[in-house]
Amino acid sequence: MDPKLEKNQETLILGRVSGHYGVKGWVKIFSHTKPVEAILSYPECYIEGAIDLDDGKILEGRKQGKLIIVKLSGVSDREAAAKFIGLNLILPINCLPKLGDGHYYWRELEGLQVINLQLKELGVVSKLLETGANDVMVVQGENQILIPFVMNQVIKKVDLNTRKIVVDWEWVD
Repeated sequence: MDPKLEKNQETLILGRVSGHYGVKGWVKIFSHTKPVEAILSYPECYIEGAIDLDDGKILEGRKQGKLIIVKLSGVSDREAAAKFIGLNLILPINCLPKLGDGHYYWRELEGLQVINLQLKELGVVSKLLETGANDVMVVQGENQILIPFVMNQVIKKVDLNTRKIVVDWEWVD
Protein backbone atom coordinates (compact mmCIF):
# COMPACT_ATOMS: atom_id res chain seq x y z
CA MET A 1 0.00 0.00 0.00
CA ASP A 2 1.34 3.43 -0.90
CA PRO A 3 1.16 5.85 2.06
CA LYS A 4 0.78 8.79 -0.36
CA LEU A 5 -2.75 7.69 -1.18
CA GLU A 6 -4.28 8.84 2.11
CA LYS A 7 -3.87 12.08 4.03
CA ASN A 8 -4.12 12.33 7.82
CA GLN A 9 -4.08 8.56 8.16
CA GLU A 10 -3.60 6.96 11.56
CA THR A 11 -0.06 5.69 12.03
CA LEU A 12 1.95 3.55 14.40
CA ILE A 13 5.47 4.44 15.52
CA LEU A 14 7.80 1.54 14.68
CA GLY A 15 11.07 3.17 15.74
CA ARG A 16 13.15 6.33 15.88
CA VAL A 17 16.20 7.54 13.99
CA SER A 18 18.88 7.70 16.68
CA GLY A 19 21.93 8.76 14.64
CA HIS A 20 23.77 8.50 11.39
CA TYR A 21 25.95 5.57 10.39
CA GLY A 22 28.92 6.06 8.12
CA VAL A 23 29.24 8.68 5.39
CA LYS A 24 26.89 7.30 2.72
CA GLY A 25 23.59 8.38 4.27
CA TRP A 26 22.79 5.33 6.40
CA VAL A 27 21.05 5.94 9.75
CA LYS A 28 20.68 4.04 13.00
CA ILE A 29 17.14 3.12 13.99
CA PHE A 30 16.05 2.30 17.52
CA SER A 31 13.33 -0.26 16.73
CA HIS A 32 10.19 -0.70 18.84
CA THR A 33 9.31 -3.97 17.08
CA LYS A 34 9.82 -7.47 18.48
CA PRO A 35 12.21 -8.78 17.30
CA VAL A 36 14.00 -5.51 16.50
CA GLU A 37 14.77 -6.56 12.91
CA ALA A 38 11.03 -7.00 12.20
CA ILE A 39 11.01 -3.28 11.38
CA LEU A 40 12.69 -4.21 8.10
CA SER A 41 9.65 -6.24 7.02
CA TYR A 42 7.43 -3.15 6.64
CA PRO A 43 8.18 -1.62 3.23
CA GLU A 44 5.33 0.89 3.72
CA CYS A 45 6.97 2.65 6.68
CA TYR A 46 8.51 6.09 6.28
CA ILE A 47 9.99 8.95 8.28
CA GLU A 48 7.39 11.04 10.05
CA GLY A 49 7.17 14.53 8.62
CA ALA A 50 8.96 13.72 5.36
CA ILE A 51 7.76 16.21 2.74
CA ASP A 52 7.94 13.63 -0.03
CA LEU A 53 6.96 10.20 1.28
CA ASP A 54 9.28 8.61 -1.26
CA ASP A 55 12.08 10.21 0.75
CA GLY A 56 12.61 8.51 4.08
CA LYS A 57 11.45 5.03 3.07
CA ILE A 58 13.68 2.08 3.92
CA LEU A 59 15.57 0.85 0.87
CA GLU A 60 17.70 -1.71 2.70
CA GLY A 61 18.85 -2.45 6.21
CA ARG A 62 20.28 -4.92 8.68
CA LYS A 63 20.65 -5.55 12.38
CA GLN A 64 23.79 -4.02 13.89
CA GLY A 65 24.10 -4.94 17.58
CA LYS A 66 20.95 -3.74 19.37
CA LEU A 67 20.12 -1.27 16.63
CA ILE A 68 19.03 -1.48 13.03
CA ILE A 69 20.92 0.43 10.36
CA VAL A 70 19.09 1.43 7.22
CA LYS A 71 19.57 3.20 3.94
CA LEU A 72 16.71 5.63 3.38
CA SER A 73 15.48 6.80 0.00
CA GLY A 74 16.47 10.37 -0.80
CA VAL A 75 19.41 10.29 1.64
CA SER A 76 22.85 9.96 0.06
CA ASP A 77 25.30 11.43 2.57
CA ARG A 78 25.93 12.01 6.26
CA GLU A 79 24.69 15.60 6.14
CA ALA A 80 21.36 14.59 4.60
CA ALA A 81 21.00 11.76 7.15
CA ALA A 82 21.53 14.20 10.04
CA LYS A 83 18.21 15.91 9.22
CA PHE A 84 16.35 12.72 10.16
CA ILE A 85 17.94 12.20 13.60
CA GLY A 86 15.29 12.19 16.30
CA LEU A 87 12.40 11.61 13.89
CA ASN A 88 10.05 8.62 14.11
CA LEU A 89 9.72 5.84 11.59
CA ILE A 90 5.97 5.35 11.17
CA LEU A 91 3.65 2.89 9.49
CA PRO A 92 0.08 3.58 8.36
CA ILE A 93 -2.24 1.47 10.55
CA ASN A 94 -4.01 0.09 7.49
CA CYS A 95 -0.68 -1.50 6.41
CA LEU A 96 -0.48 -3.72 9.51
CA PRO A 97 -0.86 -7.40 8.72
CA LYS A 98 -4.21 -8.94 9.69
CA LEU A 99 -3.93 -11.16 12.75
CA GLY A 100 -5.65 -14.49 13.22
CA ASP A 101 -8.46 -15.15 15.67
CA GLY A 102 -7.43 -14.69 19.29
CA HIS A 103 -4.51 -12.41 18.41
CA TYR A 104 -4.64 -8.66 18.92
CA TYR A 105 -2.45 -5.62 18.59
CA TRP A 106 -2.00 -3.89 21.93
CA ARG A 107 -3.35 -0.68 20.41
CA GLU A 108 -6.64 -2.49 19.74
CA LEU A 109 -7.00 -3.49 23.40
CA GLU A 110 -6.17 -0.14 24.98
CA GLY A 111 -9.36 1.70 25.93
CA LEU A 112 -11.57 -1.42 26.03
CA GLN A 113 -13.91 -1.89 28.99
CA VAL A 114 -13.10 -4.90 31.19
CA ILE A 115 -15.85 -6.87 32.94
CA ASN A 116 -15.67 -10.12 34.86
CA LEU A 117 -17.89 -13.20 34.61
CA GLN A 118 -20.20 -11.74 37.28
CA LEU A 119 -20.65 -8.70 34.95
CA LYS A 120 -18.85 -6.40 37.38
CA GLU A 121 -17.13 -3.53 35.55
CA LEU A 122 -13.46 -3.56 36.53
CA GLY A 123 -12.37 -0.56 34.47
CA VAL A 124 -10.69 0.25 31.18
CA VAL A 125 -7.43 -1.10 29.75
CA SER A 126 -5.00 1.81 30.13
CA LYS A 127 -1.95 -0.04 28.81
CA LEU A 128 -0.32 -3.43 28.51
CA LEU A 129 2.97 -4.59 29.95
CA GLU A 130 5.33 -7.20 28.61
CA THR A 131 6.58 -9.59 31.29
CA GLY A 132 8.62 -12.74 31.05
CA ALA A 133 5.71 -15.14 31.45
CA ASN A 134 2.85 -13.35 29.69
CA ASP A 135 1.56 -9.91 28.84
CA VAL A 136 -0.37 -8.05 31.54
CA MET A 137 -3.28 -5.64 31.13
CA VAL A 138 -3.28 -2.58 33.36
CA VAL A 139 -6.96 -1.93 34.06
CA GLN A 140 -7.86 1.46 35.48
CA GLY A 141 -11.12 1.75 37.39
CA GLU A 142 -11.74 2.65 41.02
CA ASN A 143 -8.47 0.82 41.58
CA GLN A 144 -5.67 -0.11 39.25
CA ILE A 145 -5.74 -3.86 38.57
CA LEU A 146 -3.10 -5.95 36.82
CA ILE A 147 -4.64 -8.85 34.91
CA PRO A 148 -2.57 -11.43 33.03
CA PHE A 149 -3.49 -11.60 29.35
CA VAL A 150 -3.85 -15.37 29.09
CA MET A 151 -6.43 -16.33 26.47
CA ASN A 152 -9.05 -18.94 27.42
CA GLN A 153 -7.89 -19.05 31.04
CA VAL A 154 -8.15 -15.47 32.30
CA ILE A 155 -9.31 -13.73 29.13
CA LYS A 156 -12.62 -15.32 28.16
CA LYS A 157 -13.71 -13.01 25.36
CA VAL A 158 -12.40 -10.00 23.48
CA ASP A 159 -15.02 -8.17 21.45
CA LEU A 160 -13.54 -5.31 19.48
CA ASN A 161 -16.96 -4.35 18.10
CA THR A 162 -18.55 -3.76 21.53
CA ARG A 163 -15.17 -2.67 22.92
CA LYS A 164 -15.34 -5.13 25.84
CA ILE A 165 -13.10 -7.78 27.35
CA VAL A 166 -14.63 -10.47 29.58
CA VAL A 167 -12.25 -11.89 32.18
CA ASP A 168 -12.36 -14.68 34.74
CA TRP A 169 -11.04 -12.44 37.49
CA GLU A 170 -12.38 -11.56 40.91
CA TRP A 171 -11.61 -8.22 42.46
CA VAL A 172 -12.39 -7.64 46.13
CA ASP A 173 -12.47 -4.03 47.33
